[in-house]
Amino acid sequence: MRSKFQRACNVWVIDKVFKDGNDITTDFTSYYRNFQLNIFDTKTYTKSWTTNVAILYDEAGTWKFADAKTKLYFGNTRGDYEYKILRLANLQLWVEYEENGSTYQLQLRGLIP
Repeated sequence: MRSKFQRACNVWVIDKVFKDGNDITTDFTSYYRNFQLNIFDTKTYTKSWTTNVAILYDEAGTWKFADAKTKLYFGNTRGDYEYKILRLANLQLWVEYEENGSTYQLQLRGLIP
């Protein structure tokens, strides 16, 4: 079995998104088009998407596990944030975070087997 570190390192895309338990995948993906999170074994990452008005967003920084590998912590020049890990399998990364009083769950699909 691959280690948690090895499973985290992948190219991740959106599979489903929930806000406070409600499926908002269609709305989310219409704004965050071509969302992609690349987690590298060098403990760096990139994240990018194109908005619904064709503005490209991208960021890069470092990542690490936190709280006994129950959270993913991302740091970059724009700020730091973390995701609570709900599931981490070879091709599945489910994370949760809080924003503006709501709980979001991202269910990501890995592209590299």
